[in-house]
Amino acid sequence: MKLSIIIPAKNEEGDVEDTINSIHDNLIISNIKHEIIIINDHSTDSTLQILNSLGKKIKELKIINNSGKPGFGIAIRQGLESYSGDIIAIVMADGS
Repeated sequence: MKLSIIIPAKNEEGDVEDTINSIHDNLIISNIKHEIIIINDHSTDSTLQILNSLGKKIKELKIINNSGKPGFGIAIRQGLESYSGDIIAIVMADGS
C-alpha cells in the first residue's frame, strides 16, 4: 500500500522545507511507502528554489509548478490528478 501526500504551497519559504522533511522522515522511519506531491501555486518568494533543492535529495518528492490559474482549490485538484498511491492525505505546507 502506498500513501500519497498532497501539499499545495504558495509563498511558504519559511515552512515548506521543515514540513516536507518532517513528513518524509516520519514515513521512512515507519517504513511507509509514499510519495509527496507538492504544488507550487505561483509563489513569488524562494519556495520553488527550496522545493527544487529538496527534490534532489528526496526521491519520493514530486514537484508540480502550477502554470495555470492560481488558487488553493486548483492546486489541490492538480495534486489529485497526479497521485499514484492507494491512500491520499492533503496537508498544508506550513505543517498545520
